[in-house]
Amino acid sequence: MYFNKSGRISLRILLFLIVLSLIDAQNVKIANIFVVGGTTINIINVKGNGCKVCQKCNIWSWDWKIELKSNSKNDIQFRCERPQDYFKVEIVRNIACTSTSCGHNLLSDFGLSNFNRTITWKFEADSQKSFQLNFANTGLTQIAPSDSCTNKQTYTLRVANILLGKFCSHGTIRSVTIRGHESFSLDLPAGQTLSRGQFNVSVVEKITTLAKISVTLEEGSLSSTLLTPNYPNSFPNNDLMEWYFQVPYNYKTAIKFLNLKQPTCLKDNAEVTYRNEGTSSQVVGLGDVQPEQKQGSFSLRLRNCQMDTRRPDGLSMNLTVTASPVGNMSNFEPTKRNEEKDTHLQTTLGVLAALVVSAAVVLMVVYIMMRKKKKEPRMEVSVYNSGDTNIQTRLENFPEDCEDGIYSQIDETLIYSHFLQKDAAYNMYELCELTPESKRKPVNDKRGDDSNVTVFQSQQGHTIPNNYMEFNVDNVEQKNNKDHPPALQPRRLKGGD
Repeated sequence: MYFNKSGRISLRILLFLIVLSLIDAQNVKIANIFVVGGTTINIINVKGNGCKVCQKCNIWSWDWKIELKSNSKNDIQFRCERPQDYFKVEIVRNIACTSTSCGHNLLSDFGLSNFNRTITWKFEADSQKSFQLNFANTGLTQIAPSDSCTNKQTYTLRVANILLGKFCSHGTIRSVTIRGHESFSLDLPAGQTLSRGQFNVSVVEKITTLAKISVTLEEGSLSSTLLTPNYPNSFPNNDLMEWYFQVPYNYKTAIKFLNLKQPTCLKDNAEVTYRNEGTSSQVVGLGDVQPEQKQGSFSLRLRNCQMDTRRPDGLSMNLTVTASPVGNMSNFEPTKRNEEKDTHLQTTLGVLAALVVSAAVVLMVVYIMMRKKKKEPRMEVSVYNSGDTNIQTRLENFPEDCEDGIYSQIDETLIYSHFLQKDAAYNMYELCELTPESKRKPVNDKRGDDSNVTVFQSQQGHTIPNNYMEFNVDNVEQKNNKDHPPALQPRRLKGGD
């Protein structure tokens, strides 16, 4: 009897252990979850029955949600095989920023990437600063609150209790600047992780508007659609919102307001202010035709009036902005490139002009020199003097006032060569007085021999014939004629026949 009772107890214990092991086999454990300071993690069952969770597990500690507090290391366990089908993870991070930065470790999901997550960053900094979220690598596209992103990765920006907008990855929005102590959240589906460089946060100077969204329009993405804060509900009362559009300089931009709802104003008017770089601002009413922007980048500010809050209407709309090349040109380079090309072209033309002027100057100098050389009289040489005969062209011991003059005898080889080669070029011949034969000195060389005596000198002993000629340059007729050398003509001297 005793044995039977003991046997039954042992059997019950064995069955309990089997059931317990089966239950443990269905449980999923996640160990070593370290929660950094300023961070809180909530694990919430969003489907109700079917799975529970516990942190320090015992038979009574299973619950539908748990909270993991900051600066703690945690082991958790789920009582189901696929807890990601039941639970959602919410991570809230409070970020204390310095005067320039908000830290770099912002993208951790704490090993819970198998769950759908919503990560919320709450930034705190000096009240005189603002926060700028930069999405330069991928950009963002704004969507309506009721829409969802294709990849289920959705950014949500809030300023206090105002929904600034919902956004998807990839688009024309490059940065968002938020005023004051605000929050920014990202919904990530199970299996997706945050990649480095997906976004970053910096601290900038305080802005006066609710927020400032910067949009870049470029080739391949020349249009963008944006929504007013709180859309489709009303834009905040008596507040200001700014959009900045970076557009290639040689592009024009058209702006349209769609689904426009105007408020009932008690004070002031709802209006839009356009401001181009380097130009004055332009204020336009919401119901007016919005002006085309023709000079590249510009900003658009929306100002709401002091509304009558007793009425259900308010200010809301979506903005469609489209850029196109000026003159309907398909490819129009920015002005900076055009200016660089113009500068290069002007430099090239300047160099070419300098070369042309230099060549013209050289040609002019050559031309003048050739004309001058052409005008100079040509030095004739006697046909009798071939240039290889030692002919003395002047006699020594002539009077100083008459370098060349009368020879005792004239050798025909001296005709022309003596006069034309020297003095005829300068029109300087004059008549010389005849020296009597008795006063003439003998003609010989300085050495006393006649080894180099010319044909003329060898005949110096002969008397002057009764009749002889003296060649004289006629300056009178030729003094005004520079293009012809002086004429030589014979002249009979006194005492001849």
